[in-house]
Amino acid sequence: MKVSIIYPYLKKSGGMETYIVNVLKELKELNLNVELVSIKGRVDINLVPDGVSVVEFPVFTPFNIINEKIFNHFVDKIIDRSGVIFNCSRSVIRDADIAISAGTHQGNKIALGKKIYKPEDILTVYEESKAYNLAKVVVAHSEIVKKEIIRLIGVPSGKVKVVYPPTNKSLFSHHNNNSRFEIRIKQREKYGISESDILLLFPSSNHKRKGIDLILQTLQEKSIPDSVKLVIAGNKKVEHPRVINIGFVDDMPSLYSMVDATILASSYEPFGLVVTESILCGTPVIMSKVVGATEVVKKEFAYLFDLNAESLADEINRFLSERDKLVPSCSEAFHSYNDVKEHCMELLHLAGVEVSGVGNG
Repeated sequence: MKVSIIYPYLKKSGGMETYIVNVLKELKELNLNVELVSIKGRVDINLVPDGVSVVEFPVFTPFNIINEKIFNHFVDKIIDRSGVIFNCSRSVIRDADIAISAGTHQGNKIALGKKIYKPEDILTVYEESKAYNLAKVVVAHSEIVKKEIIRLIGVPSGKVKVVYPPTNKSLFSHHNNNSRFEIRIKQREKYGISESDILLLFPSSNHKRKGIDLILQTLQEKSIPDSVKLVIAGNKKVEHPRVINIGFVDDMPSLYSMVDATILASSYEPFGLVVTESILCGTPVIMSKVVGATEVVKKEFAYLFDLNAESLADEINRFLSERDKLVPSCSEAFHSYNDVKEHCMELLHLAGVEVSGVGNG
């Protein structure tokens, strides 16, 4: 059985790229014939799992944004339809077995208080509408996304299924034991950070959407001790006396072990894999109530706040007051949450593929 994953590029970037890599790897381990269909030159081959083939869509212009639009409208012409098609993009693909949505363009704009009027935005909304309405099944990464797809795009509710994006439990549970304290010391020495500093990790490729302004404003509150520092893991630096910039980091499990909590103040976050990654490493999360991962995390394992400085300060201080009591354990942190294999089996089931006889590699 062949499975074609449609996604315009693959690079070290954000949660969706991590998701694509995890799904590609697991589908291959299920002994399936897996291919990634992407734009030529936009795939970091080091991220492609062994045994996964790459089908390259030709490049027509020197502009990435234009090439992505061409890809979205014409990739349908080169897809091998002998197997199963998972459309993980906004590509206009007729009869894709599943369209996978990690959020909508309209939902993002609304959450950020922006209007849709630019030609590029209008075209993107059109692409999403066609991609989801033409697919046989639409998989939403949270109930938040499902509601957007139904309300904003008009896809029938019975066609939209919620399947939460998985986290590689074997990778992120590795440091959830006594070794995390040794890693904490070594990582802090590596970055020249004092053991007395209380570190809040901010992993981000889009600082504004993930709430950097609100976080920095809150850290200035008198109730927040000077020892609380924000560690930014991302390529964009932020100059601020309470910020420690460490750049892009590959070894996220060690980073979660180094800090005291992970913080996410997103105004739009359809799921947020950093939440589940952090908790699996035994590191608590301070996050806004609009983050999609709140649907799977039990309240006692997270600190939830409204999108204002007063509410965020209250939760940071509550975390500080309980910090010494926290036990790094995640065995019962989630209401219900599948691993990568279970997630892929669910996708195949929704695509109508019999998986009972599929090997586990």
